[in-house]
Amino acid sequence: MNYDERLGHTLELAEERFGARLYKDPIPPIIFHAGPPQVYFPTQSTIGICLSLACESDYLLGCYQLAHETVHLLSPVNGRRTTTLEEGLAELFARDYIQKNMGIEFRLYHDRRYNEALSLTERFLLPRPDAILRLRAHEPVISNITAELIRRRYPEIPVSLCWPLVAPFYALSTA
Repeated sequence: MNYDERLGHTLELAEERFGARLYKDPIPPIIFHAGPPQVYFPTQSTIGICLSLACESDYLLGCYQLAHETVHLLSPVNGRRTTTLEEGLAELFARDYIQKNMGIEFRLYHDRRYNEALSLTERFLLPRPDAILRLRAHEPVISNITAELIRRRYPEIPVSLCWPLVAPFYALSTA
């Protein structure tokens, strides 16, 4: 399966699990670059994915990055506005995708911020796997989901979990 076919597959699964994309490009373009993987806007009305150069020769890494970035395609925001919840969902989806579709346990991300985001997101979703679908019915942009919305829909969630989930991801310490 090439990357375009793989992206079609990841998009289908991510939309089923977390809700529809806000941008409906058929299959967004995928490019490789020297920077980190990310979603980008080639024009104001189109969106695409950048994968790291290493993915040109490491298909497993490419599939992992592609699955991660697929979640960001659902409701893209400027990278600095991404919340811990959105990054946690992206990590969860990428890990699960590789495990279920390729039969491989992929090691956790080397940056502890992603591991923390994954852990917080798993704590939130474990007893309520459809929570993102339900929350996006009220707020379609994942990174715009607020602690107040989470508490209104799920009053049993402690504030001590809500606030870290909705915090800007890039504000987390890298120590």
